[in-house]
Amino acid sequence: MYWASEACTTHGDDLNADDIEGITALYGPSASFVCSHELSDELATGNVPFELKCSVVSDYLDEITSVEWRWGDGAVSEGNSASHVYESAGNYTVEVVVEGDRESCGDDGWTNTFRKVGFVRACAEPVPEFRIEHVDGLKYSMLNETDVSVYGCYSNIEWQVFSGSDVSGEPIQTLTYNGWDPNITFPDDGMYTVVLNIGGPAGTGAASLTFEADNHRGQGYAGCHTATGTGGAALAMLAGLAGLARRRARG
Repeated sequence: MYWASEACTTHGDDLNADDIEGITALYGPSASFVCSHELSDELATGNVPFELKCSVVSDYLDEITSVEWRWGDGAVSEGNSASHVYESAGNYTVEVVVEGDRESCGDDGWTNTFRKVGFVRACAEPVPEFRIEHVDGLKYSMLNETDVSVYGCYSNIEWQVFSGSDVSGEPIQTLTYNGWDPNITFPDDGMYTVVLNIGGPAGTGAASLTFEADNHRGQGYAGCHTATGTGGAALAMLAGLAGLARRRARG
């Protein structure tokens, strides 16, 4: 959180160190803001697209002559209360610049800037991406290349391994806590489909890759085919993509 004010000019005998009006006269009136979607004073969060509504909070509303909102994505608005729709995922800083009129401040009046750094967390459904590299024998490394640059929008990771070229039936392995880039040892040579599920407040995205595990392979297959969805819908979509992924793996 950050705030700054431009001082008002006043006579020295008007100031009293124990009087808030004296401090205000020296440093300028203060203003802050409150918004919808707030989890705390420092964080507002929603799933894109979402509309954030904010209002100025100040003991000097009757002095305010102009208000400019800066939403952190290049957009600006005016008014004591304003709203903005975030269309893209990201972490955004919100700033309000308030100007007011007071006789003791002279012709220029007073200006107050109040800023909350990283205040907005706008989340979108995750879009997982990964590739597979051979380590040794039937051990392969899952290299997660998902973009997680928006802080706080990803809450869980799950890897699933299916025997064959589709995701029907039960997975033969499920890893829910083995980190970002786990190593997986496959039981035998053959075709397998690996699914990466990443969840967050905006939903769950999934990516799949079908490849052939080979105990004698010197180099593993690299690349992936991605699909997105929520919950079980994601896996249903992946079943239809498995054949395409297999053809790509052999290409």
